[in-house]
Amino acid sequence: MHAWKLHPRQAFITGCSSITASGQYSTFSLYNASQSRSYIAILDWQIVANTTGTMYMAYSRGNFGGTALTVLPFIPEQGDYPAQAYNSTQASQVAAGGYALRPAASTPQTWPHNYPFCVLAPGWQFYLQHNGANDGFNIGVLGQWLTPEQLDEGSWLAANANLLLDQPGS
Repeated sequence: MHAWKLHPRQAFITGCSSITASGQYSTFSLYNASQSRSYIAILDWQIVANTTGTMYMAYSRGNFGGTALTVLPFIPEQGDYPAQAYNSTQASQVAAGGYALRPAASTPQTWPHNYPFCVLAPGWQFYLQHNGANDGFNIGVLGQWLTPEQLDEGSWLAANANLLLDQPGS
């Protein structure tokens, strides 16, 4: 496996301290709003949970929406990115599966690999949700948008296969 190439003119960062509300599930989502054929690679993330518990990362078609967050380009004034980030709470647990994290309170969790966590096609979102109602977290995400020509099939398959292999019961 080769190291993933970072394209600084196409790279961005985003993140937040999650919203908490009584009886609600804190949720961060990153949506690919591309109207063309741009993809978004989630290259790295760091999470710090406020409480010990289970958190799930997954991806799905559609967009939860919520409070819009800033998506900052690595290099200013590089144009519009197809990435839209949101901070929200959900009345029900939407992430009952996916990549499970079980962080201890205030202990950082990261993606320590040289390939993307996942690649989002247009109309898909990556999200993180805390399994405990009214439990919050902090998240930072490094990503980049890519054209279809920039996608390397091996990296795409490895990123998505990784999620499948880490499913409970696999």
